[in-house]
Amino acid sequence: MINQNLLKSKVALSGLTFKELAKKIGMPYQSLNNRKKGKIEFTSSEIKALKDVLNLTNDDVAEIFFN
Repeated sequence: MINQNLLKSKVALSGLTFKELAKKIGMPYQSLNNRKKGKIEFTSSEIKALKDVLNLTNDDVAEIFFN
């Protein structure tokens, strides 16, 4: 299960909306929303894309996706 609150805060700090973020990582908004809600797991390539766009640290990635 992902840490939704931390992900939301990182997106807010980036100044993007989830719709804008989905577009930047090349994913339909509904797909991102399903992953954010934990209905579908993020793939490693999706996590890397999020890391790059949101400028996440390795610790951020671990805390959001793997704790």
